[in-house]
Amino acid sequence: LVAKPVEVDTLLANMAAELSAALAAQTDATKRVVPTDVPAARFTAAQRVTALGFQQKGLEFIHSTSKTAKDLSPLLTAPHVLHRKPLALPAGTTFEILTDPKEVAARAMVKFAGYDAQGEEVVLSFEHEPAGDGKALRLDVAIADPDAARALRGFASAGASATLSDSTSGVRKADPTRFPREFPCEVPGEVLVFAVKVGDVLVHGQALCTVECMKMEMVIAVPADLAGKRVKALGAKARTSTAKGDCLSPGDLLLEVE
Repeated sequence: LVAKPVEVDTLLANMAAELSAALAAQTDATKRVVPTDVPAARFTAAQRVTALGFQQKGLEFIHSTSKTAKDLSPLLTAPHVLHRKPLALPAGTTFEILTDPKEVAARAMVKFAGYDAQGEEVVLSFEHEPAGDGKALRLDVAIADPDAARALRGFASAGASATLSDSTSGVRKADPTRFPREFPCEVPGEVLVFAVKVGDVLVHGQALCTVECMKMEMVIAVPADLAGKRVKALGAKARTSTAKGDCLSPGDLLLEVE
């Protein structure tokens, strides 16, 4: 789906001996999965990505879910949508979808317009400009979700659309006109822990928080723009022993300072 970065070649070159040893020690259970093992005629694009990316574990997952799983191939180019917590996508989010999973260049740009509650259903609205002439087509998709409908009904009765971030998680977009008082997250991921608390004076370079993105932990440091400023509020909830942390997208509010 994307060009291979030069860092991959550098990594393989630096670990040539380890890679050769691992390939030589392959067994049936650890045999490398290659494209010919998952032909396009039998597997969806999403299944092929899963198998080639996660190897034998991915192949086992495909076989175990082949009768119940839905084909999510169109969303392979939108991981920030595909892996988002259900009903937590901010209104205004744009993303690409594959219109033909067998041809990665065939894509369409879609904008998520928001949620609305109607009775016992939640309506998800999407917009698309097929001709690129500014004339958007709108698609409304209704899903039955009583719990979400109850949470959103107050917004619907006021005639407003709402996202789940308004009603439950508290996640919202940082206002770029208030930067750096509202500091946005620059990477997608789940907030694992904050290294600062309300009232702390920030020091340039110190750890601000840790997020998990694609199973890797990333420490976000205090930038120069925030040095010397006092923390007014944390913009998201961190993971606890009983609950996941908020999942942020680039631009979501991470921190407010005085």
